[in-house]
Amino acid sequence: MNKTKKFYNLVKARSIENLAAFQIEYNAGLYGKCVSTLREELDSYIKIIFLRKHPGKDRFIDQTLSGRQWKFGSQKITDRFMLDYLKDSTIDEMDYWEREYIYRMGCFFIHLSNFHSYKSDNPFNAIAELDKINIIRFIKSKHGYEMDTSNLDINKLETIIPFLPLIMNKINSNLLYQLEALS
Repeated sequence: MNKTKKFYNLVKARSIENLAAFQIEYNAGLYGKCVSTLREELDSYIKIIFLRKHPGKDRFIDQTLSGRQWKFGSQKITDRFMLDYLKDSTIDEMDYWEREYIYRMGCFFIHLSNFHSYKSDNPFNAIAELDKINIIRFIKSKHGYEMDTSNLDINKLETIIPFLPLIMNKINSNLLYQLEALS
């Protein structure tokens, strides 16, 4: 099996596991874990888009399969580097803000932060008003056709939670599409 196929299988297996974990977390009401799992899926998605754009694709695949951190010359390839590299990318339907913000929100739930008290305090109270407006706009533009968004209120976390599975499915389908294009 060639290295690209091995890498494809690795990413696909992670994605299948993320979908299964997300469903269990969502059904158990573990919404912070759901966002963490969304962030993991987005991590794979960003890496695949990056691989499609960067000339070091084969090197990064080799580094992944051998358990090494991604480097291109002396440059460590961090998540921040990839997001910035893709800033003007039109390879996918998500714009930079969407990738950046979903990624940042996921980090709040992966790393210990005030966002973990979401059951008693709305974590969206801690973000700028413009970001709140953008989140609502994003959900309405990407998922308004799938669910009624008329009662969507960023200040009421319970109105956002039903959209988590839609967001996960969207990231997953975009990931699988880009993964097919990579291989």
